[in-house]
Amino acid sequence: GINERFVHAVDGVGINNLVFTSDGQTIIFVDDGKIYSIEITGFNRTQLTEQYNAIRGLDISPDDSKIVFIANYDIMIMNLDGTGLTQLSNNQYNELPTFTPDGNSILYHMEYDIFRIDIKFGSIEDIVVKTF
Repeated sequence: GINERFVHAVDGVGINNLVFTSDGQTIIFVDDGKIYSIEITGFNRTQLTEQYNAIRGLDISPDDSKIVFIANYDIMIMNLDGTGLTQLSNNQYNELPTFTPDGNSILYHMEYDIFRIDIKFGSIEDIVVKTF
């Protein structure tokens, strides 16, 4: 409930990908394939997504309005409250999405390249190509 404090035993399984909002008052985390938010006090735990097979690479935008993550290999973005879920890419080797400091783009890597997604227009640009 809303006034119940969330306590979770840390056993090496379950909770991962902890990130904080810029004010340090809210934690966004993954538990059992779902993304949650919770106040730093341990109260008001809220489920933000349905369950996915795998979620990784969680990041919060600099203005605390958006969350980016990888779900089942796809880069996804949504509002901090879990609304507005949108798929930005569908490549199976996407890793480590992170917002740029201005919050207008997301950088991620796929195999040996780094890509930038323009959030507003959805365009994807290869900005670093590794050569061997």
